[in-house]
Amino acid sequence: MPRLLTVNKKTYLVEDNPLKWSKGVKLKSGKLTKTGYSIHESEEKRHAALAKGVARDGYAAVVRRLLFIANVAGKFNSETKKKAQADIKWLHGRYGA
Repeated sequence: MPRLLTVNKKTYLVEDNPLKWSKGVKLKSGKLTKTGYSIHESEEKRHAALAKGVARDGYAAVVRRLLFIANVAGKFNSETKKKAQADIKWLHGRYGA
C-alpha cells in the first residue's frame, strides 16, 4: 500500500516499503538536535555537536543515530548520506577502537 514519507521537508510517495527494517528501530527524535547537531551545519559545528553527544549519551548511541540518518534519509538525499557517513568516519577516528 502506498504511503507518504517526509525527509528533509520533502514528501515522497513510497510504493513498496523499502524501510521495513526501520520499524523495529527505537530512536527518540531530537537526541542529536539537542546537542546542536544538524546535517546542514558546517563540519566544525557538526563535529562539536557530536562530541557533546558522545559525552552525554555515549559513542555507540551517537553512531547508531547517525547510521539511521544515513540509511533512512540518505535513501532519498545522497548529500545527507555522504555527510552522515563522513561524520561516522570522524567519530570512529576520534573515539572508535
